[in-house]
Order: sequence, then C-alpha cells, then structure tokens
Amino acid sequence: MSDALPQSPGRDYFELLRSGRSSLDDFTAIGPPAAIVNELNRRLLLAEGSEWWGRGSSPDRGKAFARSVSDGVKGEFAKLRAPKDQLIVLTNRRATIPLALTSGTTYKVWVKVGLESDKLAFKDGLPCHTSSLPAQTTCLTLELMPGAQTVPVKATANFTGSFHVQVDLLTDTSAPARISTGRLSIRSTAYNVVALALMAAAAAFILLSLARSMARRRIALQAPPAGAPVD
Repeated sequence: MSDALPQSPGRDYFELLRSGRSSLDDFTAIGPPAAIVNELNRRLLLAEGSEWWGRGSSPDRGKAFARSVSDGVKGEFAKLRAPKDQLIVLTNRRATIPLALTSGTTYKVWVKVGLESDKLAFKDGLPCHTSSLPAQTTCLTLELMPGAQTVPVKATANFTGSFHVQVDLLTDTSAPARISTGRLSIRSTAYNVVALALMAAAAAFILLSLARSMARRRIALQAPPAGAPVD
C-alpha cells in the first residue's frame, strides 16, 4: 500500500503564514528583546511544518500556531499608545508641544511618530515619504521608554482657531506599520494676538493723525486774519 501524498493546504493557511511573518517583521523592527522575538519565530516555524498538511493531520493546529504569532504582536503593539485626545493651547505662533506617549511594555522600543497637519509645521521632524501616509505628515524617530513619556515637539502655527492633528505611532521601516493612532486637539490664538497688535498699531496711528489735525486747526483758528493790524 503506497503512502498517501501530502495534501496542499488551502489558501487561507498560506495567508495566515504570510500575515504572521509580516507581523513578526514589523515587531522585530521596533527592537524588542530577543527572547520574545525567538518565541514568536518558533511558533511560526511550527506553523510552517509539513506535519499539518498530510492526510489525517490537523491543519487547524498549524493555523493556531500562525494566529498566535499575529495575536502576540498585536498584544505587544497594544501596549504602545498615542494620545487619544490631548488638548493643546497655543498662544504664540512658535511653541513647544508636550506630546504625551505611553508604553506598557517592560522594554524600550524605537518608533516613528507621524504628525499629520497642514496647519502646523514641526521643526524637528522630516517628511515621511511613504505612500501609506498623507503628504502633510511629518515623522520623528524616537526611543520610547516604559511608562508615560512626554516628548517636546517644536511647532509653528500658520492658522488660528481650533483643529486636530492626527498622531500615529509607526514602525521605523520603509513601509511603516501603524501601531497606535491618536490625536491632538489644538486651539491656536497666535494670529489673533498678531491681529490685535496690528489693530492697536492702526488705532494709535489714526489717533495720532487726528490729534495732529486738531492741533493744526486750533493753531489756524488762533492766528490773526491776513492784513489785520498787529499790536
């Protein structure tokens, strides 16, 4: 009796393997401890084994190993959090924004912070240059330590009023994966201050012009008529 040939797994099996490998690559890019990466890689190698493909085998067990890799990465990424709705008030055109980030891990990681806005310019960052993010997104690479962390970000406002800035935590790769998304709620009065200063200067100029005009008229009224005898 001949041995049964291995059965080729379905497309969904290969999709789970691809997703697991992609997730592991993204996770490795942030610089986690080798022990965590090695354990996830071990699970992925088990999922890739041919023992799940033969007749009488259990492909669901292989799928479970592949899923555990993606789920493990999601669990670690969920510990890294961007600000959900941080309120920032700008009273000057140039200001430093205290960006509040949180890491629930026990290890430091390297991430990109993407700041999307067409109303603020961020001095310390660079354009992200990736099709997965809007063109007006500025990226900053930083080391995120365990716990709460405040990152000072220098910004210049070119708009007055209320608006939002999207904040993305990303992997530091050529095709960044999104780890966490939040936003800043900005209230800018920078241009209101400038406008008030201009209005005050204009009002002072008008008052000065009126005062000079009234002084000239007073002098003209007090002067004797032409041809009148002078005592």
